[in-house]
Amino acid sequence: MDKMVHSFTVDSISSSENEKIRKETEKDPILSRALAFNRAGWPASKMLIDPKLYQMYNLRYDLQEIDGCLYKTDRLIIPKSCQAEYLKQLHAGHLSANTCKQKARTSIYWDNIDRNIEFCVLSCEVCGKYRRSKSKVDMVKHTVPQRPFQKIAMDIFEFDGKAWLIVVDYF
Repeated sequence: MDKMVHSFTVDSISSSENEKIRKETEKDPILSRALAFNRAGWPASKMLIDPKLYQMYNLRYDLQEIDGCLYKTDRLIIPKSCQAEYLKQLHAGHLSANTCKQKARTSIYWDNIDRNIEFCVLSCEVCGKYRRSKSKVDMVKHTVPQRPFQKIAMDIFEFDGKAWLIVVDYF
């Protein structure tokens, strides 16, 4: 017999925030219908539902309801009306897009969340001001030596707790 167990602790969201998400989920036209299908059972074919629900239909085996909120496995699904607020919270420390995505993947979900995070970070004025410019550096050309050890390069590095000197002959 095959068994699937989903177990996790929902303690990262306050009761007032949970209530807000629950109310907004009820108002959201897609999430409220997905929640209803999750309670009553999904149709056998996605051709029997509104095309706007196709994404939720594809996630149907990962969806669960906890306290009136919809979760994709262990990630709270954020209604559209709350997504901007959560993006703001994710990027509050002006972290990189990758770091914000990693934070989001541990607790929240919505369709196209990665794309929304990238747009948020790219459109942030503070981040834009301090973003490193990726200017191209021209390669330094050098003449090819005519004999060995006419031109060499050296560098010191550490490996396995030991200091090493590497010498390269350009010949």
